[in-house]
Amino acid sequence: MTRDTLLAEAALRVGDAFGEMLQAAFYEMTIDPDARWTYDIVERDDGDFLVMPGTYWFEPPARWPAHVAAGVDKARGRVLDVGCGAGRHALPLQERGAEVTGLDTSPGAVRLCRRRGLRSVLLATVADHTAADGGGARYDTFLLLGGNVGLLQGREHAPELLGALAAMSAQGARIIADSLDPDVLGRLDPTHAAYAELNRRRGRMPGQARMRVRHKTMTTPWFDYLYCSPAELGELAETAGWRVEEVLPSEGPSYVATLVRSV
Repeated sequence: MTRDTLLAEAALRVGDAFGEMLQAAFYEMTIDPDARWTYDIVERDDGDFLVMPGTYWFEPPARWPAHVAAGVDKARGRVLDVGCGAGRHALPLQERGAEVTGLDTSPGAVRLCRRRGLRSVLLATVADHTAADGGGARYDTFLLLGGNVGLLQGREHAPELLGALAAMSAQGARIIADSLDPDVLGRLDPTHAAYAELNRRRGRMPGQARMRVRHKTMTTPWFDYLYCSPAELGELAETAGWRVEEVLPSEGPSYVATLVRSV
């Protein structure tokens, strides 16, 4: 690292950068719905950046990709939206009459969901929610949307998360999840192909990314986030008693999968 890079790194404050970004984007939308002042910046540990408008996390159903809209339409009964963010999927389901609980580890996201009218939203991880509830909650649908297959993190953590969801699942429960296929990403961009190869050499899954979210001078801690193919998702699901029932593809690397209990 250069001296300037070290100084810039030292100036970063570790905190709820994702929640701060969401709240800034929400404020922006109240002033000018068409403005693009706030950006969601995701930094990967190889120096690659993903940058998109913060307003992406507020897009209404009319602007969802067809495969995502079709996936959300499969939600039934009591719904737990894991990593609910600003409530992009939870609020439309609530408006349709569904009983939805949002779950997020970002304090800013949780505050914003409440402000936007989500009636039930919790600041907790899935494991925290399972333990605090004492095994009493039973959900019919779990949403892992907005790329939140990533919360599986990798082979080591996936059984823990999927097992916690299984512990809260009602008879016939399903998981509706989306991800990006790293094989398709690699064909589209050599940077992603090189990162996947680096992961293989490190003994990690090809789409297992080490990343953090940035907002102005704030950053989240580094965390693992998983992009996986439908076949890889199926292998991970089997470790915790789930199976992939259906895959809704898109024209690009994104897909939505429906998982059901296999035991």
